[in-house]
Parts: sequence; C-alpha cells; structure tokens
Amino acid sequence: MAEAFHDLLLDRLETIEAFSMAPWEERMHTEVDDDAAEASEAIQSGWAVRIATGSSARNGVVGYGMATTLPVSFRGGSGVMKASRTLALRTEQNLYVAELAALAEAVKSLPQRLEYRAIHVFTRNKAAVLAIRNPRQQSGQREIRQLYAGVQALQRKGNRVTLFWLPSAVESDPSKGAKAAAKERAYSKKIDVALPGKHTRELYDGLSWKEASILAQLRTRMARLNWYLHQIGAATSAQCACGHAAETVEHFLFRCAQWTEQRTRMLQQTESRRGNLSYFLGGKSASDADDWSPCIDVVKETIKFAMSTERLDAQISQQ
Repeated sequence: MAEAFHDLLLDRLETIEAFSMAPWEERMHTEVDDDAAEASEAIQSGWAVRIATGSSARNGVVGYGMATTLPVSFRGGSGVMKASRTLALRTEQNLYVAELAALAEAVKSLPQRLEYRAIHVFTRNKAAVLAIRNPRQQSGQREIRQLYAGVQALQRKGNRVTLFWLPSAVESDPSKGAKAAAKERAYSKKIDVALPGKHTRELYDGLSWKEASILAQLRTRMARLNWYLHQIGAATSAQCACGHAAETVEHFLFRCAQWTEQRTRMLQQTESRRGNLSYFLGGKSASDADDWSPCIDVVKETIKFAMSTERLDAQISQQ
C-alpha cells in the first residue's frame, strides 16, 4: 500500500474527525421541504439579504460562485454582488465540498456592518444542506466549521440566518447568477491553468482601459457575444449572425466567416498554434512548459482583431 500511494501529497489529504461540531452547539436553521413553499416565498423577500451559491465541474476543474443581493434599506444595497473561485482539480475535489466552500465564503464575505437582518441563503445542493443541518463524521468538515463560524459571527450582531434548499423547479435569478459565476471561473481555469498568477499583471500592464476590457471579456467568456448573452437572458438565441454555429469566444476568434479579413494579421502570428485559445489570450495550457510566459505580442494582436470587429464595443462604454 505504501508503494501505491508514495506519490500522494499528504498536505492535500482531508482529515475526518469523529464529529464536526460539539453535540451541544446550536445547529443552523435549515429548510429542506420537498414542496419548497418556504424557499419559494423567501427567494422573493426583497427586505432580506439573499445569497445564492452554485458549484460547477468543467474541463477537469471544480469551481464555485455566489450571488448576494442586499435590500434597498441597507446602505449601498439593491445591487447584486457576484464572486467566483477555482477550488481544485476534479480529481481532488467534488461538487459537494465545493458547495460547502461556497456557502462558507458567501456568509463570511457579507458586510461587517450588517446588523439585525434576516439573511436567506439558497443552494440547490440538498446533500450540502443535510450535512450542515446535522454534521457527522463525513467529508467537508472544515468547510462546515467555517460556515458555522461565519453564521455565529452574524448571529452575535442580531442577524437571523436561514439556509434553504432550492429545488430545480423553483426559478431563481440569484441562483442562476451564482451558477453562471461558477461556470465562468471553471472556464477561466481552462483557458489559463496558471491562474491565479503574477503573469496576469504582465498581461494587463500597458493596456488602455478599453483594451483591458476587451481582454477580460474574452478571458472570462462574459462577452457581448450571443452565447453569453443567451445564458443571461439578454439574447433570444446563442446562434451567431453568420448562421453556422453558436457565437462563442472560440467561434468569434477563429471561425466566424464575418471576420475572415480582420483576423488575418492575428493568425499570422503563428502556424502551429492556430485555434489555441490559451495561446491567443495569454493563458498557460496544460501542455506548456514550466518556464512558460505569455506571448504579449500575440495577445495584443488578438485584442486588435476584436476591436476591429466592433463586436464587443457596446458592452464597454466607459462611465
């Protein structure tokens, strides 16, 4: 057995204790009704702080996202705050633990001055809610303890925190936003396995505000292209105007016949790596060497191409 696991990184192993919490510690208030009556009503409660989380596993990477809506009555409220993180490779982590991590971070990230508020937290992962309701000798103990620490800090300020399981049948804009954020984080990691890294500063230093906005759109996929616009309900179809495929970042950069002339100079930068999204957007692919660094000249030509089409301009008019 020692021979079989000799390459295993011990610091990446999870230690599962006999119990996550002491038996006398108060458990978090949860709602796991199958008819989702309570959750359906709570998701519409504009007077409460509402948090939705989501996790995603794509391209061998697990990530999570969260969307927080503060009530208008809270100073600086009424907007939706979104965040996302890359957790680990799919071989090292799963969606259940990712959801627990998302819940813990979402609660911890709430404004410090939040007092005497109702805080409604929503997740579509029923297993995570059940584990939080009754912590046992199971995986995810660290994340559960972190969540409870955050909840207890909120309770000391007079806040009431409730965790709701949100069945897929219940529509929720915050939940959609959290899921989208999780997917985009996993996508960014696919484009650039070196994230997070110091090279991102090298990529953006020297770019104008507009150029940096273009590059950020392409690297996160949250761009004014029909595929993304359709995901958020801002376009009726993901189809490209050329009629041949969905208007994804890959289609826009390399295949759409509308921009054949404009992309000529960009494609002239390489013969062997044409179509390699990571290379053209300054990311490290899994096959790149350890001493890799982004090719800034190629990235700049990619930005020039995108700007020449004016396809992304409407989304980045500076305030």
